[in-house]
Amino acid sequence: MKLTVLLLTAAFLNVSANGLAQNITYSASGTSLEKVFTEIEKQTGFVFLYKEGLLSNTKPVSIKAKDLPLDDFLERLLKGQPLNYRIADRTVFITRQIIAEGNKSLGSPLSSYGAGSPIPIPPIQLKIKVVSADGNALTGATVTNKNSGSSKVTGPTGELTLQVNAGDVLEISYVGFEKATHKVTADATSVLIKLQMAEKTLDEVVTGYSRMKKESFTGNSIQVTQKDLLKVSNRNLVDVLQVFDPSFRIEVNNVMGSDPNTLPEFYIRGRSGIGVKALDQVDVSQAALTNNPNLPIFIMDGYEVSAERVYDFDITRIKNITILKDAAATAVYGSRSANGVVVIETVAPEPGKLRLDYTMAGSLSLPDLSDYNLMNAAEKLEAEVLAGYYIPPPGMTPVNKGALMKELLMKQNQIARGVNTDWIAQPVQNVFNHKHTLNIDGGTDNLRFNFLVKYDKQNGVMKSSFRERKGGGLGIDYRQKKFQIRNDITYDVVDAKASPYGEFSAYTSKAPYDEIYGPDGRPVKNTTEWHVAIESVANRFNPLYEAYHTNSFDKNGYYSLVNNTAIIWNFLPKFQLRADLALTRQDSWTDIFTDPASSKYSFNNNTDLSNIGELARTKTINKGFNSNLFVRYENRFAGHSFNFSGGMNARETKVTMSAELYTGFPSGSQNSPNFANKIVRKPGYSDNHTRLFGSFVTMNYAFQDIYLLDVSGRLDGSSEFGSDNRFAPFWSVGTGINFHKYKWVKELGIFNRLRLTGTTGELGKTNFPPYAAKGLFTYQDKWYATGNGAFLMGMESPALTWEKTTTYDLILDVGIFKDLLSVNIDLYNKITNNLVNDVDLPLSSGFTSYKDNIGKVRNKGFEVFVRANIIREKDFQFSVYGNFAHNRNELLELSNSLKKYNDLVNTQYDGFTGNTPTSPQFLGKYSTPYTKYVEGGSLTSIFGMRSLGINPMDGKEVYVRPDGTITYDWAASDQTIIGDYSPKGQGSFGFNIGYKAFSLFASFLYQYGAQEYNKTLVTKVENVDLYNKNGDKRILLQRWVKPGDITPLKDIASRSFTTRPSSRFIQDNNFVRFNSLSLAYDLVSKKLQRFGISRLKVQLSSNNLATWSTIMQERGTSYPFARNYDLTVKIVL
Repeated sequence: MKLTVLLLTAAFLNVSANGLAQNITYSASGTSLEKVFTEIEKQTGFVFLYKEGLLSNTKPVSIKAKDLPLDDFLERLLKGQPLNYRIADRTVFITRQIIAEGNKSLGSPLSSYGAGSPIPIPPIQLKIKVVSADGNALTGATVTNKNSGSSKVTGPTGELTLQVNAGDVLEISYVGFEKATHKVTADATSVLIKLQMAEKTLDEVVTGYSRMKKESFTGNSIQVTQKDLLKVSNRNLVDVLQVFDPSFRIEVNNVMGSDPNTLPEFYIRGRSGIGVKALDQVDVSQAALTNNPNLPIFIMDGYEVSAERVYDFDITRIKNITILKDAAATAVYGSRSANGVVVIETVAPEPGKLRLDYTMAGSLSLPDLSDYNLMNAAEKLEAEVLAGYYIPPPGMTPVNKGALMKELLMKQNQIARGVNTDWIAQPVQNVFNHKHTLNIDGGTDNLRFNFLVKYDKQNGVMKSSFRERKGGGLGIDYRQKKFQIRNDITYDVVDAKASPYGEFSAYTSKAPYDEIYGPDGRPVKNTTEWHVAIESVANRFNPLYEAYHTNSFDKNGYYSLVNNTAIIWNFLPKFQLRADLALTRQDSWTDIFTDPASSKYSFNNNTDLSNIGELARTKTINKGFNSNLFVRYENRFAGHSFNFSGGMNARETKVTMSAELYTGFPSGSQNSPNFANKIVRKPGYSDNHTRLFGSFVTMNYAFQDIYLLDVSGRLDGSSEFGSDNRFAPFWSVGTGINFHKYKWVKELGIFNRLRLTGTTGELGKTNFPPYAAKGLFTYQDKWYATGNGAFLMGMESPALTWEKTTTYDLILDVGIFKDLLSVNIDLYNKITNNLVNDVDLPLSSGFTSYKDNIGKVRNKGFEVFVRANIIREKDFQFSVYGNFAHNRNELLELSNSLKKYNDLVNTQYDGFTGNTPTSPQFLGKYSTPYTKYVEGGSLTSIFGMRSLGINPMDGKEVYVRPDGTITYDWAASDQTIIGDYSPKGQGSFGFNIGYKAFSLFASFLYQYGAQEYNKTLVTKVENVDLYNKNGDKRILLQRWVKPGDITPLKDIASRSFTTRPSSRFIQDNNFVRFNSLSLAYDLVSKKLQRFGISRLKVQLSSNNLATWSTIMQERGTSYPFARNYDLTVKIVL
């Protein structure tokens, strides 16, 4: 702690000294330059250095300046004087003007012997050091003398010595950085060159353990800068990445829509594991981001982080992102790399004067209700009449007939009165969100710091739902010669709340002729009872009542503390040793309270009030560490280029969870546990403790920058697998040729890049439940004298090991006419062996199954990236881009247990009869198409019975059995593959326009060849409970009514049974989505410096502007989607 205080004090003292004004206010007449320099030193804290006697032949000056930047002041001051100036590290160097002629350096008239004869100046041994903007030495930077043509490469400390002449112009270049030029002055002996990171392209690949030239790397990587990310969105990093990589795709969540508290599910190059199945007794939505065997891993600044942390991370703090996909790129992560690796580099503190970087993003979020095609009051009543609800059935009593007619007349009267309630407008809102980030950094080359605070309130479009993110961080970076220590500590708090208005589907199903409010102007608890029926009673509840009259809530959140420490030691020339240690703790919680006044409860004389009102609480504590220790070696000699890394990695994670359930609360406002009548059962506790240890080596080699080789190997051991197979090796090999380096290709003058690479390797993954290999015990509630009893829930599997994926990639990368046109094509084949699956056991063992490595799946496809830089003028740029990915997923081998699971799917339809009504419990059970697993199929196949459509003569569906026979009878055993959710192709395209300080960016997403089981047609058209609920307008247009009607949907009067999975509801899901549009103005001007502002950026952007789709269905059934319009302002002081 004392060390931290000392370092901070030193940093702030330095900043205070460096923070003096750089704007000059000064007035003088006939004054010497020496006197002016002395006064400016007092104002600015800058130091003027020049040789003794240099000012003796200068003229007196007269100048008047008010709040003028230092550069402008010196330009005006020295105009007409035989002097030059240069500013470096708060020092102003004053030198004699040099007149350069070709490669000869001539003295000025002031230094001649007489009569204008130039004095030859001897060559200068100039010491040059090249560093990045953040002060890191750049090894391998090229310094070229534009006058003599000679060049030299910097050593491991970023330094070199070059013989030059005064007046020579040097060009300094390094991969991934903008080029810089420097003019040599006569009195120069050393110079420090700082290169800025290139924003347009990144010419190096960051894998987390190494950094290498992209030109020499054989693997597949996609690189995205912060500037590109912010063009798409200022939130949700995961969603942004799919614009830049067509194989990185988020699963569209048609249930939860734009809910800010639902984390997205995503994949790279398809699914390679089965994971949680639809009928498994777990929360499938939660499993999507926990033990999902298809998720990639995220590496942030060298440490693995959770998908939730990335989802909540501030995009403005990201420097760049690299998506690694093939074996050569990911094998260094061994057992965690089969699904791809996303490497994130955050912004590091920069030296220099105190900088304040403030970003404000304001967003207007509007609910998108365009996908809800619901009937109005008149249309709904018309549909009820057509369905025959008001035709008295034979044998109906006169009293009941009268009640039926009365109901019809009352509904007609409601419509005549103008009642047409827009239910779906009630729980939604137009909402303004705001996000603020303030970063302060500065310091010297040796000691740098940054301090960060952030706040992000993301309100959802459903009322009172939100996700609020708060946090801060402190970073210290100390460097001394060959040694560097960097420590970053961050603290984040996330609070989230679900909407008290309930699920959006409760509003889409309400009849529009029902009224919301009673005579007192408050929401009624139940709407009108039009008739007596079980379904009618269930649908009378007014969903607004719960929000207005109860204190029910669903809240969750977490706080996390992360401390990352990195120690870097350049202990030998070209060698670097790095040690990393990350300590993390995250405490998560969930509180769900149901008010005793909720409509969930019904009361009578026998009601047990000790069960009325409920509070469910869970708490999870996740602690762990992640450590790396590795050495790097980089060297270039005689046409050979080496980049080597080798080391070890260790991780440990401890997760403990507790769950409590309380009931019996006196009121909604008294909802803490101490008001509960009882705790329903003993609190449940669980824990899981895992360790992983790995060692690795990776080498990147190039000969003459033409012939390329990448080799990686890793040995991993994990406690998550069986005791017989704790360790497993992983490896990769990549090779390639840079054809554009051949002389004959250069002479063509066409290709600036023409390379062919190939990679192969074996990778692994470990995203499985903790009980997969271990025996899992559960303690009983009953207590004995010797303690609680326990029983074994699952049989251990000591031979269980990693799922292993063998990958093959062939990559062609072409750049034509200095990247006027760039094309990248990648063919890949991934075969995942040893799928972790259930294996059947005889009942005598006491268990039905255990986990083992059985099964095989393949993902095969290709990716194409195209970019055309059509116009590349100084003040105007125009480029277009597009990418495309095709992936075919196929199950090659299955376990017997999965085949039995298919039988279990068939039993879900048992109990169906011809009189099964269209009630919600039956819709969910019988109309849902459950996934089966068959060899030759995919992990996203859709199963159902093939249909010939609706018979025009009787309005009934005609099916086709697998043997080709035709039938009216649906059978679970006759289900086959009728579609596939995965597209045949997907990608993005767009354009980028730049004009001076303005930029315009647009992106579109698309897919084709996918199918969708249109559940809207099932639940809101064909199987809708039309008498009690609202439905889609297609009820009036696409339902069979009379003989001869050719329609896709069954008889509108048929309400006695639920339609089971049928190919009639399979539709092509092709779409083009206008994903984002942004207009930015980025101003860096000397005029701004007068106000103390070094940069000002303003950006207007929007997301999800429009979607053109071949399928019409409700999207966001439980939570609607939204359109966002953003204003972002960035100010750097």
